[in-house]
Amino acid sequence: MKSSVYKAVSNFLLKTAPEDWRKLPANSASFQLMFGERNKLPFGRLGHDPGLVQLVNYYRGSDILCRKTAMVRLFKDFFKSTSKPPPKWLPESFILCPKDITRNLQKAGEQGAVLVCKSPKPDEREDFLKAAKKLAKQEEKPVIWIAKSSAGSKGEGIMISSNPKELIEFVDKQTQGFIVQRYINNPYLLTGDRKFDIR
Repeated sequence: MKSSVYKAVSNFLLKTAPEDWRKLPANSASFQLMFGERNKLPFGRLGHDPGLVQLVNYYRGSDILCRKTAMVRLFKDFFKSTSKPPPKWLPESFILCPKDITRNLQKAGEQGAVLVCKSPKPDEREDFLKAAKKLAKQEEKPVIWIAKSSAGSKGEGIMISSNPKELIEFVDKQTQGFIVQRYINNPYLLTGDRKFDIR
């Protein structure tokens, strides 16, 4: 529970309702609330006390919905296995990984992460280039694409371009996987012209 958010919530509960809440040892299986970082929660501690209602701030496997590359892979696998066409609301999407992610990580000083990146990653750059060429020909004008990092948020580390090769060069300089999607020119907006996402 290193995050200041989780520490603040924990301290708040312990301070304002000490009769209802107490902190248990880290290996305890008889608890009612467990919260922490999504990828560090010990889900194996759940369900050992029959009848006890246990709340957790993340669902097991929720990272698939929060990592863009994993979510796109999930959608693609689903539609491929069911032979259904992708829905209209899902823009054409491609997963791209930097060609030499290990070198990029070392340059960025992320030594520990190099160990998890040595296995081959899925890469759809050839499919992306073919689709971009086909769409540009069909529409008789350049198609705009957006490259978004798998774990990025708030528009940080994105690139928008109608040049597919420029997007691939951009991704090849990064330290994580990216998705490249057709840019939505006319997104559905909330009142006040605000964008939103659903995960």
